[in-house]
Amino acid sequence: MRTEIKCKKLDEKGMGERWINNRKFSCTNLLPNEKAIVEVERNQIRVVELLETSADRARFSCKAQTSCGACQLSHMSYAKECELKTDKIKELFPGLKVNPILGAVKTEHYRNKTIATFARGQKGKVIAGQ
Repeated sequence: MRTEIKCKKLDEKGMGERWINNRKFSCTNLLPNEKAIVEVERNQIRVVELLETSADRARFSCKAQTSCGACQLSHMSYAKECELKTDKIKELFPGLKVNPILGAVKTEHYRNKTIATFARGQKGKVIAGQ
């Protein structure tokens, strides 16, 4: 089924999130406030045509970007990506002082990805790796 949507926000994996008929869908290559015609397939939506693009959209040069998954946010400006990640950390750890993410000098053709787990211990202290 094809339909027109407007992306509201990004999910925890950096995919555009949208509810259609009371179901949550995720979409690669879609940023908040962008409008697109999408194809609905199972639990995902695929962009067929971008109708309105975000000011935060960037051109990506990696030919494997849509297939390998190493750089889910390469269609977003790097400055906005760092801001988004800083905001996500603040959301996950309210009340903690969070410094802005320090961006890389070289922002293309590398992979630097970390997935880490954090929790609060018995005394409320943040712990990692459990």
